[in-house]
Amino acid sequence: MDELQGVFVAMATPFRADGRLAPEMVGEHLRYLEAGGLDGVLVSGTNGEGPAMSLGERLQLLSAVLAARGQLQVLMCSGCANLPDTIRLSREALALGADGLLIQPPFYFRAPAAAGVTEYYRRLLAALRPGARVLLYHIPSVTSVPIAHETLRALRAEFPEVCYGLKDTGGDVAATAEYVRQHPGLRVFNGADGLVAAGRAAGCVGAISASGNVWPEAAVAVWRARTAEERAAAQARLDALRGVAEGLPPYAVTKALLVEVAGLAPRAVRPPLADLTDGERAQLRARLARLETRPVRS
Repeated sequence: MDELQGVFVAMATPFRADGRLAPEMVGEHLRYLEAGGLDGVLVSGTNGEGPAMSLGERLQLLSAVLAARGQLQVLMCSGCANLPDTIRLSREALALGADGLLIQPPFYFRAPAAAGVTEYYRRLLAALRPGARVLLYHIPSVTSVPIAHETLRALRAEFPEVCYGLKDTGGDVAATAEYVRQHPGLRVFNGADGLVAAGRAAGCVGAISASGNVWPEAAVAVWRARTAEERAAAQARLDALRGVAEGLPPYAVTKALLVEVAGLAPRAVRPPLADLTDGERAQLRARLARLETRPVRS
């Protein structure tokens, strides 16, 4: 089984205008991503609006991705607000053929004790089959529940193979470096597009990018640059591209950019999120027109 590493995209989930899942749109997007040099995709993560979908929809989306994956590795975000649903979704995702799981801590109850979070993950990992690979998901800006070092130490001691890695979307590269330093063998992925270069320098084995939905080549270029100078230049280019979305609704703007830049069919976000207004779309198009280099799908 190949190691999980390199640049993954947190794939934007295609919904129709009426809110229904549109799995038939998956293949075209995956071919665009694969042509951009990506190593894999993450299904139903934060950028994929996973918590806005039912368990059945998340599995339906995963099935569509696996059927059209090509050479891409596939991760599934299977975290739910409760343990039974997380266990069920995780088991079914693995049975379908996901290469690994990304699982955030339960995200409704505020500031649970680290011991409680550890026990949640302990029961989850114990319920999965041998050979499963789980990345814990540190994204406290969304969950309000950080992944503590004591939790990682306990889980790595009891489940050294299943507790495979961590996605750090905390936005603090010094904290990322601490995860790498304190937990040898833990495969740490950077989850912040502005820190791809810094994350690699800190010892990350990969990056999971939202911007890579639209600009896969730019995200890959940062990761694969051969020198620090080349990496800094590639990061600056990625940041400039990302700048067109500044101040606009993050999930909706990604889907608008998939139309404007990648040439994909229109796709909507699902309530409670809202698509861009006409004014926001006009603002986005004006920003794109000002880019010196606008990568457009051929």
